[in-house]
Amino acid sequence: MDSLEFCTEALADAHMVKPSHSLFKFRKHERIGAEGAEEDREFLLDCFVDTGDLPVLADTVDPRRILVGRTGAGKTALLLKLASGQEHVAWIQPDELALQYLSNSTILKHLDEIGVDLDVFYRLLWRHILAVELIRLKYRVNSEEDQRRFFDQIRDLFGTNKRKKAALDYLFQWGERFWEDTEARVHEVTKTLEQKVATALGGNFGGLIAEAGADSAQKVEDRKELVHRIQEVVNSVQIQKLGEILRALADDVFDDPQEQFYVIIDRLDEHWVEERFRYRLVRALIETVKDLQKIRSAKVILSLRMDLLQRVFRETRSSGFQEEKYEPLFLRLRWPKHSLIEVLDLRIRKLIRRQYTKRAVSWQEIFPRTVAKRRTAQFIVERTLYRPRDIIQFANFCLESAEGRSEVSVTTIRQAEGRYSERRFRSLGDEWFSEYPDLLTHSSILRRRPKTFAVKDISPEEVSTLCVRTIGGADEMKKGRIRPLVRLVFSDDLSLEDLRSRLVKMFYDVGIVGIRLRSGESVLWSFVDEFGLTEAEIGEGARLQINPTFFRVLGVDPR
Repeated sequence: MDSLEFCTEALADAHMVKPSHSLFKFRKHERIGAEGAEEDREFLLDCFVDTGDLPVLADTVDPRRILVGRTGAGKTALLLKLASGQEHVAWIQPDELALQYLSNSTILKHLDEIGVDLDVFYRLLWRHILAVELIRLKYRVNSEEDQRRFFDQIRDLFGTNKRKKAALDYLFQWGERFWEDTEARVHEVTKTLEQKVATALGGNFGGLIAEAGADSAQKVEDRKELVHRIQEVVNSVQIQKLGEILRALADDVFDDPQEQFYVIIDRLDEHWVEERFRYRLVRALIETVKDLQKIRSAKVILSLRMDLLQRVFRETRSSGFQEEKYEPLFLRLRWPKHSLIEVLDLRIRKLIRRQYTKRAVSWQEIFPRTVAKRRTAQFIVERTLYRPRDIIQFANFCLESAEGRSEVSVTTIRQAEGRYSERRFRSLGDEWFSEYPDLLTHSSILRRRPKTFAVKDISPEEVSTLCVRTIGGADEMKKGRIRPLVRLVFSDDLSLEDLRSRLVKMFYDVGIVGIRLRSGESVLWSFVDEFGLTEAEIGEGARLQINPTFFRVLGVDPR
């Protein structure tokens, strides 16, 4: 919300009549909903605020089908709202796909270790899973009779078309197994590949793999030959026939623009498969979703945390990779400030109407007009990372502190701010643990600083002390992106100043600080301006501004 909007709000609430104190008093544990969408069903649909993303997501022709946003940006809420208004929707939860079976496959682990590219196999797996889900949605295949009816219809539909015969062959080859649950299908496809690899190697798989691990020059050549042989087997899986199925679905099955179908895949950031496979599987899923665009009346929608997407691209990057070619698929969630206040207002209205009085009571009637010489709306929004989860959590802390009263006072807000600041800080550490497991420890270098200060005010001595703490007392099992740099400092391969720039970039990425690169320029925030900064741009004269969300937990004096 810009200053003009805050001025407009100020004029509006200046005429607002405060409710009588006899109307109600807030009860213990009062809340305006849960921070997580799955637990927020009571408020979510009635208080949903559309920032323009819902129509885009619902349009099956629009290429944007991968929701990208930070934790708490409303990805799952948007998916639930979409699903509530559509007739044909299937949800796929990654932890229900039994893809952990891949992690337990000794053969796949060995293939990965010797450098066999399994991407073709992963894409086959996703194409099979998604093709089945789309067909089941369309034809409601839930019984043997449904299966027979579908096969009769599809045979008549495809007729004698030679190109589509490959698709029919694939369907008939699977027969009734095609309709088994997803876990069974994953097992079947994986076992087929394992058997093909074992057969191609003449049953001596274990011995050949062990020999391929040797380091002699001859063994290196042998390993290359082995990888080449196995790669041919992997590439021979029937991905072409599945491609024909997708083309047939697009041309002959999902050809009615008035009947739309959606397959939704959420929670990809959770632990649903071993990490060594996860990034490749997500990359293959993105590629498959890209391929499925040709089906104009059906849409496969993914939900991805921004940090996971970046990690997937970083870990799977290969020669010729161009990240921008995926950009048309992304629907990036951004919240303007006024929409966050609308979230607060709708939920306060629903809470009070449900619990206390039928009269419409807005948030301005409950909260004070100013806090710390700031408009209250501005004070609250500044203490978020522009995400609905943040503002819901802040308001919940305020209401808990307002027990027994009909208003949220300035004192109540300041009490809630301390608890909220501590909770958001810990949550930030959880959110970014995979990338920066030492984030909360490293953030100690920001404690008790002014709210704005120059990069050069972080002295080399402070960075050196942080290095000692990182290596000396921390869990050596941690990985992350900073720890290897700290080791480079100790081996004199990286300067303390360069490490300082990397730390500052980390604080910027996660949203703890904003950066003013040069005098006269505006402050950049990663949750507003994306990740457009590099370490090379962060000079000693750049100024940092600590996010007000973390003033209290870091002991920052807002004056």
